[in-house]
Amino acid sequence: MKKNNNKLPEPSKGKTGWPWNESSHQISELILNSKRWPKISIITPSYNQVQYLEETIRSVLIQNYPNLEYIIIDGGSTDGSVEIIKKYEPWVSYWVSEPDEGQTYAIKKGMDRATGDLVNWLNSDDILLPGALIALSNVYLSSHNKDAVYCGHSKRIDEHGNILSISKVHYVNKLDRVLPQAPPFAGGIQASRFLTSEAWEKVGGLRLDLNYTMDSDLVYRCYAEGSEFIPVDYFIAAYRYHELTKTQQGWRESTRYKHDFYWNKLSELKKTDQKLYRPRVRRSMYGFYLRSVSPRDSFIEKIKKLSLAIWQNPISLLSIREIKRLFLLLVKS
Repeated sequence: MKKNNNKLPEPSKGKTGWPWNESSHQISELILNSKRWPKISIITPSYNQVQYLEETIRSVLIQNYPNLEYIIIDGGSTDGSVEIIKKYEPWVSYWVSEPDEGQTYAIKKGMDRATGDLVNWLNSDDILLPGALIALSNVYLSSHNKDAVYCGHSKRIDEHGNILSISKVHYVNKLDRVLPQAPPFAGGIQASRFLTSEAWEKVGGLRLDLNYTMDSDLVYRCYAEGSEFIPVDYFIAAYRYHELTKTQQGWRESTRYKHDFYWNKLSELKKTDQKLYRPRVRRSMYGFYLRSVSPRDSFIEKIKKLSLAIWQNPISLLSIREIKRLFLLLVKS
């Protein structure tokens, strides 16, 4: 970092709370403690999300983490994002704004520059939570494992930062997983899962042919290659749900990628195992379609999504509870 994070620019007018005028705790601890803090590299791929970008940037910088490498890869935004990035330029390790081939390529571009012991990306509408990087590094230092994926809890927030739900990391027995190839811990989100640089390099990072599911594919490959999955009992990051997210805007493409990912994994299994795990994959796809339904969707759009969900998991119609759930999604506005 080029400057002390306590001297970040003043928050935008009317902005209070995290990450506007609250710093992470433990800063006095950092000053007094002489242990070597691992370098953490965070990449933010960004494109025309000026309404959230500053909050994302501040959530990283105001962590007051002493060994941070923060890289922003902007795809040539024209909405004022570049002006926001320039505002924080003295505290950013590297940034660029130029046309690129999309999110996955932007993440790779940033990761090619990253030199951290721990690496991850944080989308330009998501945020880190208070004390996240200190909690993460403490678990990393105590585990002594340099080939691992560190998995923390997460929250889901709305466009105003209000908490919609939480997701805690928890162990799942192999026989209870959606697929036997799935990693041992469920819960959390992509932004709350940090890889060691060794784990990232061992699998070659992200697959550039994936526009969606690249995060699921990444951790599945890490698990297949023997990386250890280590829980972090702390809320690390928050996913922002809003109508303009990449997943909401591209729900058809998103669910198609998810469909291909899970059914391809299923096809790798023996016939007897396929029979066992097929209903689980169907339930997962059913859930993906239901989560894509927005109160702002037109009635016809809701019908399309719910029909696709039922097509994936027709047994849902045998449950009164699920019928009520489908009805509520249909009429909610």
